[in-house]
Amino acid sequence: MVDQYVQPPEVSSAPPSADGEELEDPLLSCLARVADWHGVEFSPEVVLAGLPVDGSGRLTVRIFEKAAHAAGFKIQVVRRKLRKLARPILPAILLLKDDNVGVLLPGRAGDIEFEAMDGSGRVFAGNARALRKAYSGYAILLRRHDDFTSVAGAAGEIDHAAQRRRWFWSTLWRFRADYLRLLPASFLVNLFAFALPFFTMLVYNRVVPNSAEETLWVLATGVGAIFAFEYIMRLMRGYVLKESGREMDRVLASDLFLQILSLEMRVRPPSSGMLAGRAKSYEVLRDFFVSASILALADVPFAILMTAATFFLGGQVIGWLMVASISLTIFFQLLIQPALRRSVVDGSESGLERQTLVSETVNGMETVKASNAEGALLAKFERAVTESSRKEVRAHWYSLLGDSTTKAIINVTSIAIIVASVYQIQKGEMSLGGMIACVMLGSRIMTPLAMAAGLMTRLQQALHALGGLNTMMALPRETAEERMFIQKRSFRPTYEFHHVSLAYPGQSVPSLADLTLSISQGERVALLGRMGSGKSTLLRLMTKIYEPTSGEITLDGISMPQYHPAVVREHVGYLPQNAAIFCGTLKDNITLGARGITDEQVMDVVQMVGLASFVVRNSAGIHAQVGEQGSLLSGGQRQALSLARVLVRRPKMLLLDEPTASLDLQAEQQFMNCLSNYLAGDATRTLVVATHKSSLLKIATRIIILHEGRIHHDGPAEGAIEHLQQKSRPQHPLAAQPQVHASRV
Repeated sequence: MVDQYVQPPEVSSAPPSADGEELEDPLLSCLARVADWHGVEFSPEVVLAGLPVDGSGRLTVRIFEKAAHAAGFKIQVVRRKLRKLARPILPAILLLKDDNVGVLLPGRAGDIEFEAMDGSGRVFAGNARALRKAYSGYAILLRRHDDFTSVAGAAGEIDHAAQRRRWFWSTLWRFRADYLRLLPASFLVNLFAFALPFFTMLVYNRVVPNSAEETLWVLATGVGAIFAFEYIMRLMRGYVLKESGREMDRVLASDLFLQILSLEMRVRPPSSGMLAGRAKSYEVLRDFFVSASILALADVPFAILMTAATFFLGGQVIGWLMVASISLTIFFQLLIQPALRRSVVDGSESGLERQTLVSETVNGMETVKASNAEGALLAKFERAVTESSRKEVRAHWYSLLGDSTTKAIINVTSIAIIVASVYQIQKGEMSLGGMIACVMLGSRIMTPLAMAAGLMTRLQQALHALGGLNTMMALPRETAEERMFIQKRSFRPTYEFHHVSLAYPGQSVPSLADLTLSISQGERVALLGRMGSGKSTLLRLMTKIYEPTSGEITLDGISMPQYHPAVVREHVGYLPQNAAIFCGTLKDNITLGARGITDEQVMDVVQMVGLASFVVRNSAGIHAQVGEQGSLLSGGQRQALSLARVLVRRPKMLLLDEPTASLDLQAEQQFMNCLSNYLAGDATRTLVVATHKSSLLKIATRIIILHEGRIHHDGPAEGAIEHLQQKSRPQHPLAAQPQVHASRV
């Protein structure tokens, strides 16, 4: 049905309108129109979740395939004339010459209609000439997943984890055409290797005895031309490998990073440094399969052709001598591979532990200095380095053993060929030129084997890295392909918890145990409780960061697992206790993950959270750099920035975990006033805040006290203070705070 994949012109955004305002995403609008034609529910939040959109937040042709996949379609980008886009394959998305796009639809009575998505409202229905003039020649064909998976779905469950585990080989298979193009070049390069031995043999056998100088120059010119062509072929082979490797690297690295971002929190490795180290091992895999060193392995099969040439030039004795040398080399390499593999695995794991220690130390540098822990950590690092070096030296030893033995076999083979050739010459079965040619061919045959032997350590490292990455790719995603989500873009922030329990991985004591409660739209709820009582866990469940180990949570009357996480988080603003600040500008961090946020909206929320003075004093304003992890900001400014990130979206529901913990009294009072105004602006907005500060209780209409993962008190806020004072006994969850102070509960 489709020609082939092609590289279309890039389309990323629509042009500005007359009043200077940006128009909606054209490709996203086209996808929505196609989904509507097919009768498929369309949710922009779901489609754009996890996509690497550019600064404008708009789709590009490069990432459109992932967006279409999320919407339930498979695509192919083709270069095809307009008249060849038949009705059975419509609707299709056309790329126009003016960087705009549109949807080609099958119209009524056999007509074809085109709807432009550039905001102009142009419709080329019945005006095929104008459409042909605007058409760039590239089209995107779409088909529903149902057309491809109905048979597989009827046959049984699809193992998506196993498919993700084959992420590397499936991507390599996609680029098979690029690698297959290397075969003719490799064949010619190895075929040209015969030129020098045959040239030498002819010179010794024909030119020198006959003093045929003219023949010498003819032969030299021909061989020189062959070598020049070989030089060009080697450059072209390397260029093709680099270009295809660059594109494959982009696809593989993107898939790997998306997997990390999509991991369910319950299966995430406990150490972030370990996870980062595992992801970094991808570089070992990339350097082996994408670099030019893999061409040495591609040259190994051509040794068979050259061995056949030695039978022709040197006879049975020389030929079988080469076969024995090749067999001995391969046998020895296979013999040391198990030990080499074990040493590489041990060394890689030790190196990963060392890298994890360095990462954790750098991230906690202030704590290290404040605790005077430099010496203790240095001793721990030295032990890790010693153990890692010991295991890595073992791997290098096996690699050195294989490489040195292979080179020794090559040298012995050369000597054996010369000795055997002398006897062949004395018998009159070989000429002097033939002996030299066989020596040169033997060296040319064994050189790829020697290079391959040197690559064995890197190959084992790459395979070990691939095994670890495959394990990580098989971990469950929160947006896994096998999950079917309800296509609902809006909901009332009404939660129902029915006997909900949650135990974090590796912990036997649940953080929440048999919790049952309801939170209605428009409520202002304050969560109180001692450290570890389950307040933060409750907020994480509400924003679908974690899922309960037992029980059920409903949102607007629908079970939470039916909602796509992106839909929930688009309308629920969650502020964790330790929100991350990323390297970049103040605006970048405030608008992180949000689309269509203007500078005016950023300034409004900056004023709201008390960052206006920082913006005014800084000459860069909202474009001021905040440093890695917000190192250029104070603790209060980092907290205010995190608050701004939540409030700029103007969510229906706010989930705040200790939102004013790092704010001074003035900033706290300003935040309270702004928060009150924000909630008063819409009575349907819901607030759930976990806090110890009494100032936040002023805006609460309901207080829930948690103790050891269970509800200890749930009631109106009016009598909550008296209840806390009366129940300030040792067994009370807030026993450490027997009375209400001016700033803390």
